[in-house]
Amino acid sequence: MALLRPAIFMAAALSVAACSYIPSGLIGGGAPEVSPPPPSGPLIVPENPGIPMPQPVPVPVAASPTSNELRLYYARIARTQQSAGLLNDGSTVGANASPDQVARIFKSLAFRDEFSTTTRALQRWDKSLGVVLQFGPSVSEASRDRIKSQVRSVLGTVTDLTGLKTGTHPWIGRQLIVYVVNDGERMALAPTPAGIVAPGPSSFDIQLIQQMRRTDQCMVITYDQQDVRGFGMVIIREELPPILQLACIQEEITQALGLTNDSPVANPSIFNDDDQYATLTALDRKLLQMLYHPDLKPGMTLAEASPIIDRIAMQLTNEGA
Repeated sequence: MALLRPAIFMAAALSVAACSYIPSGLIGGGAPEVSPPPPSGPLIVPENPGIPMPQPVPVPVAASPTSNELRLYYARIARTQQSAGLLNDGSTVGANASPDQVARIFKSLAFRDEFSTTTRALQRWDKSLGVVLQFGPSVSEASRDRIKSQVRSVLGTVTDLTGLKTGTHPWIGRQLIVYVVNDGERMALAPTPAGIVAPGPSSFDIQLIQQMRRTDQCMVITYDQQDVRGFGMVIIREELPPILQLACIQEEITQALGLTNDSPVANPSIFNDDDQYATLTALDRKLLQMLYHPDLKPGMTLAEASPIIDRIAMQLTNEGA
């Protein structure tokens, strides 16, 4: 299997809408090898029975003192932000953005990475995206049901806006694994032995996951081959209150789709460090439509795509008028 290039984003605790992109060259070494996932209970087993799946990794069930402290910490953050008028529903906001605004914001998000001053080629998934949910034993049945519903809702929106075939099951080579785990379970994640066909985290990925700071509420790692996304992982902390888990689900899945940067130019948007919104805004939906417009192709440079983006932005804003 060819090596895939990683792109890593982190959402900071006080900056739910902000994700950080770390090119592989900044982390040392080449791209990590793609190896199988260590499931702690997949939502749906892969449809192909010939694909062997690894056994669950033993993980602690009881909340540790660290988990209890983190739960209080994140609850305080959520209360503070909501008291300040943040973490709002953005579904009706930004519908009247001008063509120039839509185009300018898209260019700042889809061709730039937060840790780089240079532009890069357009990256996105091709045709389909399967999401596998992996819950640690610490996640209650009620929380699992809520998260499943929220993920399905986001995927429904993604399908409507992008035309991608999506679902809460994997297409091998085109899947996003979402782990919801507490602190002890996160530290217990490990790569499985070679020989499993299904892709999953490598030892390199596990190191990144285990190095998450408490200010990192969630993280997404994606892999591209010739600028086409093929595999990704999202880590969401079980200790987060529901509003912050929702913000992570909305932002990290959307970041994994290819809008890789956060920018102060993006407003009103979840791709902004001001934490104003916990859910996709109407402007964000237009940006996703643009990302998967058939006239844009993976691998396009900003210079190549710029006139096409300007034209699509005009079309999208006229359709929404």
